[in-house]
Amino acid sequence: MEFQTEEDATLLQEDLSRILTWAKNNNMTLNGDQFELLQYGPVQELKSTTNYKVDSQIIAGKAHVKDLGVHMSSDMTFSHHINEISDTAWKLSGWILRTFQTRNKTCMLTLWKALVLPKLEYCCQLWSPFKTGDIIKLEAVQHTFTNKTEGLQQYNYWERLQQLGLYSLQRRRERYIIIYVWKILEHLVPNVGLKVNYHPRRGRLCYVRRTEGTSQRVKNIVHHSFTYIGARLFNSVPQKLRNQTGTSPESFKNKLDKWLATIMDQPPTPGYTSSNNNSLQSLTCDSERRSYLSTADVHVS
Repeated sequence: MEFQTEEDATLLQEDLSRILTWAKNNNMTLNGDQFELLQYGPVQELKSTTNYKVDSQIIAGKAHVKDLGVHMSSDMTFSHHINEISDTAWKLSGWILRTFQTRNKTCMLTLWKALVLPKLEYCCQLWSPFKTGDIIKLEAVQHTFTNKTEGLQQYNYWERLQQLGLYSLQRRRERYIIIYVWKILEHLVPNVGLKVNYHPRRGRLCYVRRTEGTSQRVKNIVHHSFTYIGARLFNSVPQKLRNQTGTSPESFKNKLDKWLATIMDQPPTPGYTSSNNNSLQSLTCDSERRSYLSTADVHVS
């Protein structure tokens, strides 16, 4: 809900009071200490002067709130969430290395994939980082863990990924986003705002939202949102893959992996820099396609 005036805030408090009344009438007790307030937007005066209450207890405003496992922040970035999952992954990988004496390749990969990767990738379609520092922070966990694997100490990180048959964490996140966009277009999961174009020559392409005439802050938010990044990543894959429809997700994943295997994967990581942008978004930079994707004439599926 968008708030512009104090009247909007009053209406929210009235709705909250109705919920509390309903709970009491149904013999339920809501703990005021468990309520959390997260406020977005540029209207600082309204945010600083407005209080919401549970009975007589004021709900404390917070800079970060954990919602279904993801830390949402009032500045509309996910740097705090990335810091949290990075710390968790470091602790887990350290526990693994202390608990298991073996450094056998198969054992290390099994433990990594079963215990650490899920923490680093949960809901990454939403929070996938765009800042190089955040990308490196996550990649460093896998960089260090793979360096402990038996027989791989002589290889650098990029070479270890090839030896282990692993994607970088950056490539894995982008792969997940592409798969999720495909599922949206195939109506397998709810659509969160993506639009698709069908062109007789260029095939199926997602519409990339235009941001002309908006503030730089709004542009930054849009350019790092799922609908923007997801569209660009999906458009980066070959036309034959984009046009694949009516098949199982497993079939799409297999074909996507065959294509990804042909693309160099050299993510930014401590001590290593690549002359190329490792993101698949860089594959969408030809001027003809960019011009086409920015048109306002969109045929929505």
